[in-house]
Amino acid sequence: MIVKATIKLELDDSQKNWVSYVREQGGEEAVFHYLEEEVQKKIELADSVEMEYKDK
Repeated sequence: MIVKATIKLELDDSQKNWVSYVREQGGEEAVFHYLEEEVQKKIELADSVEMEYKDK
């Protein structure tokens, strides 16, 4: 099964600055987890979530 989801996540200037700083310091994993949490918040606050999937 293939699941495809597209989410647009807009960061404010302070979030962008934090992400840039942490990435420069080699904190790719920390940035990934932060963005993952932000996406999860968007999903929880959404009025609806649409997903499309196909069996392989």
